[in-house]
Amino acid sequence: MQNPTPTQSDLAKPRVLHVASWFPSRMHGSLGNFIARHIAAISSRTGDAAVIAAIPVPKHRLGGIPPGFDEPTPLEGAENVTLLRAYFAERKPAVLGMTRTLMQLAHRWVATTGKRPDIVHLHVSYPAGAAARRLADRYGVPLVVTEHWTALGPAAQAKLPFWVRRSVRLTLRRAAVVSPVSADLGRELGRFGLKKDQTQIIPNVVNTHRFRHAPDTHRRHTLLHVSSMLDGQKNVTGMLEAFARALPRLPDDAHFTLIGQQQTERHRATAERLGIAHRITLRGGLPPDAVAAAMRESWAFVLFSRYENFPCVLPEAWASGLPVIAPAVGGIAEALATRPDRGILLDGTSLENAMVQAFEEDWQRDAMRAFAEAHFSIPAVAGAYAAVYQQCLAR
Repeated sequence: MQNPTPTQSDLAKPRVLHVASWFPSRMHGSLGNFIARHIAAISSRTGDAAVIAAIPVPKHRLGGIPPGFDEPTPLEGAENVTLLRAYFAERKPAVLGMTRTLMQLAHRWVATTGKRPDIVHLHVSYPAGAAARRLADRYGVPLVVTEHWTALGPAAQAKLPFWVRRSVRLTLRRAAVVSPVSADLGRELGRFGLKKDQTQIIPNVVNTHRFRHAPDTHRRHTLLHVSSMLDGQKNVTGMLEAFARALPRLPDDAHFTLIGQQQTERHRATAERLGIAHRITLRGGLPPDAVAAAMRESWAFVLFSRYENFPCVLPEAWASGLPVIAPAVGGIAEALATRPDRGILLDGTSLENAMVQAFEEDWQRDAMRAFAEAHFSIPAVAGAYAAVYQQCLAR
């Protein structure tokens, strides 16, 4: 059954069903937090909406998190969005349990409100893509896909099982519009059959009220890193080694602060081995307000990942007036290669030399802040998605 022809009011404030492959939960408190921020931002330009998330629980965790449905609650920062989460016992293939649970959650929302969505919006094409396709078909509405997944890039794509690649291909084929968060990821999605006329690049969103600029007089000679701290991707060991080599050329009070909760003991041992433990602070995982405060106090941000898409932490740094040192991987070069006023791209420049250069430059922090507001702020990202929704509904 098709929805009625949308009215002008529908076009202005569509009713959206968000389907999340990843979302914060009692299983993983931060997994998919960038998806939650995206949905909250989008909600400022939509009518009533819902986000559904199904969380697989491994057998050894079932005692602490029994299968079942959470009570519906408003999404934090978005009173017009209902959050519906459910937990299911993980069995292979987990995508079957996820699809079934997501379908149940969608049915509950529609049955409770008595209204169908105008748009189904999928966040990350796998593993929730099968459910999103079925829901878009059931309600006869357009499917919009936002893609963040680093594994769809060239470094990891070949390692994906064939059934994952097939599901991604089917999802992209069904979508009216696909919005990768970087042009680099958009090019890689072309390997899955994504067409250019389906593609609209919309970046990650930043709360520019939380992440704000402070003058240099409030900053210390501190380099900052924020991530999961997993060495396999983030190469924390490489950053610590580069900092140790650079120290003789850095200001006498130079310091390196690292925020993130994984493998901290391993990184502490590395700092002690390198003889730089007195210049290193490992702060563990911190809430967003504390991360934002650390950015306002720091001199420059450092990323040394082996692979990335376009991490949220970079526009958060720019919104805080913080230049970034980052490798030319994923979509990072798109914002840095031709704009050295925003930081230092590690493309022929060693990390050690970039750390030294970061303290020598006269950074135009106000310009970084203006760039972040224009491209990554809540109004900018919400406006871009409002235009995508109107395009889909007007077809």
